[in-house]
Amino acid sequence: MTTATTTTGRATRPAAPTDDWMIRGLCRQVDPNLFFPEGHGAAITVQTEQAKSICNRCPVKPRCLDWAVETRQPAGVWGGLSEEERFNLRGLTKRRGRLDGLSAADNILLNRLDEFRTLDAAGLGEWDLADELGTNVQTVRRVRERLAEQGVKAA
Repeated sequence: MTTATTTTGRATRPAAPTDDWMIRGLCRQVDPNLFFPEGHGAAITVQTEQAKSICNRCPVKPRCLDWAVETRQPAGVWGGLSEEERFNLRGLTKRRGRLDGLSAADNILLNRLDEFRTLDAAGLGEWDLADELGTNVQTVRRVRERLAEQGVKAA
């Protein structure tokens, strides 16, 4: 079963009922998109640093980071670390998401559009589609928005 986290809408495995730390996170007081930077260059760096500054004041930062590493969150800032920093922490290389400096949405549009369309045509909801692509719901929505702007039907 796929569900969304309380703070971000990211498709993940279900959180345990005792994960009440999530409701105490400072991230719940700001726009969740802040924790999923999009763009290029300085813009993405500034947004990542803003998210990290909130994490650095958060009382549940250590638990958040543990959870993000444990559940292998592929995108966003969790527990004060970016996705690349978490993957380095685990000694792994990133298998999905930003590749060659591309945002997750750009990566899907440029490199995985057929996969996106096939999954979307299969009738998957946003959460399941995000889970299958190894991304978050915000990225799925951004891909759909960009396709709509181009006058292209997703599925």
